Amino acid sequence: MKKMIFIAMVWVILIIAVGCTNAPEPPPDHLQEEGQQPEVEASFQEEASQRSISDDGILHFSEGSVVLLAYEDEMNLEEILGTPLVEEIVILENADTFTGSHEKTLAYEDTRLVLFSPAQDGRRFYLINIETENHRVTTNRGISPGSTLDDLMLAYPEVTRSLDGTSGIDGRYELVLPDNPYTYLFFYIEEGKVVKLQLIHEFA
Repeated sequence: MKKMIFIAMVWVILIIAVGCTNAPEPPPDHLQEEGQQPEVEASFQEEASQRSISDDGILHFSEGSVVLLAYEDEMNLEEILGTPLVEEIVILENADTFTGSHEKTLAYEDTRLVLFSPAQDGRRFYLINIETENHRVTTNRGISPGSTLDDLMLAYPEVTRSLDGTSGIDGRYELVLPDNPYTYLFFYIEEGKVVKLQLIHEFA
């Protein structure tokens, strides 16, 4: 009798041991360590950090501000600029790693915007280029189309003359935005005055 009880106890111990070694694995999205973030959430945070912009990446219109690298729906462009005269979306071809991406152009009387959406999206667009000749638009330091070159140099002492093939004081002047090496604020000068502003992000 004691022998049978002993054998039964051995079987129970074996069954428990086998069950422990076959414990189910956590699902793929389970956080293995405290503070670890899911891969998808981390990728969104990385993308957001890449689109951060300095105060010089903003143009102020009468109805609101337009921010380079910001999403279209975050700025409410229709409220700021009204209905565009032309709206066009193209899918990029022969564009290396950007092939299949979406590019939207919005054209107004004196302002033109280009927005971008990656190939896997196509629904939300963020601003990569805006140029304007609107005299009511100002940069974050108060320069508008109509400002003089002297005004520009006082507001932006770090601005440099672009190597755009022109000579003399007229031509293009540029400011590289801090922490954004491929992002520029351009000032176009004619007869000593600013005639156009442009904010642009160039992909590396």
